[in-house]
Amino acid sequence: GNAHTVYNGSFFYHQLQKPQIVKYELSTMRSQHLLVPHAFINETNYLYLTEYNYMDFSADDNGLWVIYGLPGSNNTAVMKIDSYSLEIQYALNISVKHNKAGEMFIVCGVLYVVESTTDRRSNIR
Repeated sequence: GNAHTVYNGSFFYHQLQKPQIVKYELSTMRSQHLLVPHAFINETNYLYLTEYNYMDFSADDNGLWVIYGLPGSNNTAVMKIDSYSLEIQYALNISVKHNKAGEMFIVCGVLYVVESTTDRRSNIR
């Protein structure tokens, strides 16, 4: 699989065919679920050009982030969640066309977009 992460002792992933994420605590083997607001899971709303993922995770010094596409506008949603409680801390609607990006990641609270993951030369913006 791809587009998952291990953070603070838990495995985070997008549940297949559902607009929710799962937190699986590795030490206790318990799981929690979070319904992701405004997530639309179907073949018209893939997150990246590769058309494999609907959601992606990123972790930085600020915490855990979920990146996903918003239907209709093709904008990108960036949601920060508390990794322990799964509470949504805040979410942003960013004017970046998610279906035109090769990959996205967050460092120091800033979203970076990789234009292509297949071209030998690509840009990060």
